[in-house]
Amino acid sequence: MKFRPTLLLMLFAAFGNNQSLGQTIAGGANYSLALKEDGTVVAWGSNTSGQCNVPRRLIDVVAIEAGGSHSLALKEDGTVVAWGWNKYHQCDVPSGLKDVVAIAGDNHSLALKEDGTVVAWGSNVNSQLDVPSGLKDVVAIEAGYSHSLALKEDGTVVAWGSNVNSQLDVPSGLKDVVAIEAGFYHSLALQADGTVVAWGRDHNNQCYVPSGLKDVVAIKAGGHHSLALQENGTVAAWGSNVNSQLDVPSGLKDVVAIEAGFYHSLAL
Repeated sequence: MKFRPTLLLMLFAAFGNNQSLGQTIAGGANYSLALKEDGTVVAWGSNTSGQCNVPRRLIDVVAIEAGGSHSLALKEDGTVVAWGWNKYHQCDVPSGLKDVVAIAGDNHSLALKEDGTVVAWGSNVNSQLDVPSGLKDVVAIEAGYSHSLALKEDGTVVAWGSNVNSQLDVPSGLKDVVAIEAGFYHSLALQADGTVVAWGRDHNNQCYVPSGLKDVVAIKAGGHHSLALQENGTVAAWGSNVNSQLDVPSGLKDVVAIEAGFYHSLAL
């Protein structure tokens, strides 16, 4: 798989190799995915839409993504495989799509191409597929329930789709961003200095970043909760806890990657 050098330099400069493990685990509505070292995928949890039915002979996977109830896999050759819930055609990977370096999904699916452009398919009831004209130099993508985010090479964030909860209102002056995340109705950004910025719906305090939180190397946004992985290998969590998704196990340490499903959390 070919990565854009600028993205690697940006991520490694900020937090070493930790971010490279960011898509080895994934959490969806009520299910989870794991990418093994041999390039195969394991799935468990709810399978009401076949989201855990990993295609036979799926190999050479380098990244995974769990949408609402559909799953995505990025292969070493830059192609995308999708399975599970397909009501909005979110599993209908565009014909000829290639040179993909990153994937994201919820009720819709996104693909970041090697040339820094974005391709989108699936539900578009809130214009979350309407990639802004001329958008380029993208180094990372994220899909919320009804909105989409893109991180540009210059460290700025672009958002489109539904804005009923202000999830598109990127804070004025936000810069030096190295990672982005999209929850149901909120958005997160990790800055190069290891701090986190949040905006959008805050009914469950999912945008209320803990005071003093620093040295963050990775972020994840769940349905209504947020996670942060700190440089020391510990996890911080805030937002909704109706399903105990904030109850980080006592003594959990040496974490290298995190993931937030709709109502659960994972740590590698």
